Amino acid sequence: LGLQKRSQLCILFSETGLWPLKFRRLALQLRYLCYTLTLPDTHLASRAVKESIQSARNAQSGWFSDLRRAAGTIGLEVSAEPTPENIAALEPSLKTALYRHIQDSVNTSPKLELLHSRPAYIGQQRKLAPPLEFRAYLRVKGRTHRQALTSLVLSDHCLSIEMLRRGTRSRAESVPRALRLCRLCLSAIEDPIHALFVCSASQELRGYRVAFWDSYDLTMAGTPPEHRGFSSAELQRLPYKECFPALLSSTESASVLAVYATRVLSLFQHRPMYEPSDEEITAYIEAHGQEGHPD
Repeated sequence: LGLQKRSQLCILFSETGLWPLKFRRLALQLRYLCYTLTLPDTHLASRAVKESIQSARNAQSGWFSDLRRAAGTIGLEVSAEPTPENIAALEPSLKTALYRHIQDSVNTSPKLELLHSRPAYIGQQRKLAPPLEFRAYLRVKGRTHRQALTSLVLSDHCLSIEMLRRGTRSRAESVPRALRLCRLCLSAIEDPIHALFVCSASQELRGYRVAFWDSYDLTMAGTPPEHRGFSSAELQRLPYKECFPALLSSTESASVLAVYATRVLSLFQHRPMYEPSDEEITAYIEAHGQEGHPD
């Protein structure tokens, strides 16, 4: 992913489809328990597990009591009288708990606003994206372009919405969101959607945008009809927060977007960032209070 250490941990799983170790370990333990319960009583593994189950009944610590405790932390109840059937029946609930955990972690992070309840598109068919999946945009071949796009999606970029989220040596606190203005137009918050699709204050940026849409149409014209999706004109009529995930939904469109993202980030990186003065920040907080100072 090419991200920094301060990035959100949940995206390691939501974007790659990997399971967090806690859930993966629990899945393996439940499968092992299910397996040992089918073994004959003379098998050493069967005898060891049954002794652990008996220890749990006697309120003694052991492997089975630890398993029940770990399952309980994610809302699963492992029966004190386990059978192959009731243990196997826990697998769907384990997956549900995993998906809920990842989705909640993403949806409650202000840094991951672009991923909140994000849609996915197959052609022009819209659906809710699964919480865990290896995402199409990670298949973009060029490393530089892929990492530029990833940094925008996962909020690890040079735009003001992220850079002014943190304090500095000269400024202890973050800048209120409403004051993280675009360094080019000074009229809107400088976030990925604004930089990619909205800001028109720079002729160079407008040129990049026109070239991007032209390249998009040319690229998608060469894909199979069932994967072609929207034309550039149709995408530009969508709300921006729908247009962006639609572009991410296929490797072909994401590859074109990644090249554009690289150019846009380079343009912004070479322009001085707008930073409001301490007086402006103080006046804003006094007028709006801390509730007007979201992350």
